[in-house]
Amino acid sequence: IQDRLGGPGINMVLFSRYADRDPIIVGTGLLTGTFCPSSCLGVITAKSPLNGSVCHAPLTWQTGIELKLTGFDFLVILGKSEKPVRLWFHDELADLEDSSEVWGRDTWETTDYLRKEHGDDFVQALVIGPAGENQVKLAQVSENYWGSKEKVGFGSLFGQKNLKAIALRGLGALEVADGFFEACNQLTSKIKQGIPLF
Repeated sequence: IQDRLGGPGINMVLFSRYADRDPIIVGTGLLTGTFCPSSCLGVITAKSPLNGSVCHAPLTWQTGIELKLTGFDFLVILGKSEKPVRLWFHDELADLEDSSEVWGRDTWETTDYLRKEHGDDFVQALVIGPAGENQVKLAQVSENYWGSKEKVGFGSLFGQKNLKAIALRGLGALEVADGFFEACNQLTSKIKQGIPLF
């Protein structure tokens, strides 16, 4: 962490450590989930089935924050399941659950199912539809109902691993130093006014 401050930097260290096992890394930054401007993102890192290069895809909705609040900063997904599964992260716990009942469903149906299953409309999900399940190289990982900024076929990688979804619900809290909130407000104000930061 001292050498690599950002989520993508640490993701790359983790990817390199497990490169021979075709990992999918999902990471957050040190400030993810705080009031610091532009700190809500998470990032997925994996080898693209489209070009064979290691690529990053930003998570721009609530999934990065939700991951952080579950008590996990990084996920390293290895191997392949023999049957459709999903990961469920909550309350500093990680569960592997059967997903046969939603295999074949689209992202909307799957997101609705996950929220109903866990009794919480605020569950955030990284999910694939039939294109990902069938390992179409252009398949996206969607954030809940919608697509994502991911354009490198990570949905296909989820399909290869028989991973239908990663469901997240974080009820934790982040502790920050005294004065941090005020400093973030001042920074936000400068950004809005166009004042140079450095």
